[in-house]
Amino acid sequence: MKLFLTITTALILFSCYGVNEKNSYIAIISSCCNSDTMWPEIYEKYKIKDVENPLIKEIISDFERQPFSSTIIYFEEGPEEYIGIGGEGSLVRYVYNKNIRPYVLDGLSTELSDSEKVRITSRINAILFNYFNEDSRHEAIILLNIQCDEYLEKNKEKN
Repeated sequence: MKLFLTITTALILFSCYGVNEKNSYIAIISSCCNSDTMWPEIYEKYKIKDVENPLIKEIISDFERQPFSSTIIYFEEGPEEYIGIGGEGSLVRYVYNKNIRPYVLDGLSTELSDSEKVRITSRINAILFNYFNEDSRHEAIILLNIQCDEYLEKNKEKN
């Protein structure tokens, strides 16, 4: 009986880890043909400028408390938000946008609509297009089309 309980517990723990790791991201982004300097340049250009501000310190701490590490990209305008990039530049992991919710959200957060996920992904892909060659741009467009089709299909089922 102890052996059965041990094996069952181990299976549950390992299966939950894999599911959460794979499903908690907001979106997959194109990482094909990334240059060695691409992400460092993006992180430098979109870094958080006022890290001593107590509110911003709390936002950064909220990102650091998340289960998967990410590097934060800050957008000052339209809308202001912080986006956590993980998976070595292949995943949009987290987002903080005070207009959605005043805390960090991931892909499993019910507060984050499919249309917001597509908007966030499009925002990141728009930056990446400046660094990609033609093949990489094509891959990013295909990924974005798939995400948009999934969003449309979900909304069709709801209506």
